[in-house]
Amino acid sequence: MSHLRRYTAVSAVGVALLGVLGAAPATGARAQPTTWRLAEIRFHPTDPDAVFESVRAPSVRGGEIRIRVPGERYQLCPGGKETLRFRWNFTRSVRQLRSGDTITASMQFRTESVADPCAGELGGRSAGQVVGADGMGNPFDAQESREMDGGFTGSVGEGPLRAVPFVRPVPTSLCCKTGRVRVAASSYVPTRPKTWFALLIETPGYSNLVIYVYEVVSGPYRP
Repeated sequence: MSHLRRYTAVSAVGVALLGVLGAAPATGARAQPTTWRLAEIRFHPTDPDAVFESVRAPSVRGGEIRIRVPGERYQLCPGGKETLRFRWNFTRSVRQLRSGDTITASMQFRTESVADPCAGELGGRSAGQVVGADGMGNPFDAQESREMDGGFTGSVGEGPLRAVPFVRPVPTSLCCKTGRVRVAASSYVPTRPKTWFALLIETPGYSNLVIYVYEVVSGPYRP
């Protein structure tokens, strides 16, 4: 693993849906806003064979990751490999969020290089997307899951961005796809003072996450 490991790896992986972690957000018209502050950014890889490298460290403005995937995956092109590149940029700083905010990210995903006999088979099965906690698989251990408000962020907008096939010359930039995550317009559960959203990077057969974890700063709570 590359220096991406400096972003704390999640210690255990759960498979339960985050929807079971907490009650659905209140939807009453008199719900008061809550302020959330970014606590940390974590990298959570699940692909055991891919090599991940941080090109631009994940931050409140975006990030960029290079992924090398071996051709043995699904026996698509044994002996070869493909290098993928995934970039995301937020339209504003995501250091702090308030109830009702929308997080908007522009995303680029391309096949940067191929090694024979691979010719784009791996990139064609890769994708990137910005996702909310609502409905996503739970990447936290049991203790931290109890603190997470899984209904507080949810995905909206378009589906995943597929990797652009490899071509020569390799393009230095590509047009983007936009992804959005909403922050619920309600107050928080006092026993669940954390929430999250993530960049989902899908390599063939695996879902890898760059997780933005938030803690509540101020605001009323719902009983």
